[in-house]
Amino acid sequence: MALALLQPALRGEIAEASSLFDDSALGAALAELCATDAPYTALEGWIAERLSLEQQGRLAELAVGAAADDIERARALARDFSAALARRRNLREVETLKRAAAASSSGDDEKIAAVQRMIALRREAKSRQ
Repeated sequence: MALALLQPALRGEIAEASSLFDDSALGAALAELCATDAPYTALEGWIAERLSLEQQGRLAELAVGAAADDIERARALARDFSAALARRRNLREVETLKRAAAASSSGDDEKIAAVQRMIALRREAKSRQ
């Protein structure tokens, strides 16, 4: 979010990461932020309305080191963060599928489907690396 605030030119690229957030409200706020072309100074009230004081503090900390003046560095940072979010989501999905397959009492078909989905998720993760 700090990068989206400081680098409006990257908002379109950053918007893709909004669906990867665990916190759906924070993801929605990022998507909304990325849909505007307003400068950071015009968004201060918007931030206060949508983020908790703790989130605002963390945002301010991140904004200090968020490559405010270097767009290529900011782009690389946004890409790395998005990839990390995707990896974390993928790992959680794999763990959920493992537990579901192990606990399944419905039969082999359900276990096989869960294992196949785990394999597909792992392949997706490897293809992104």
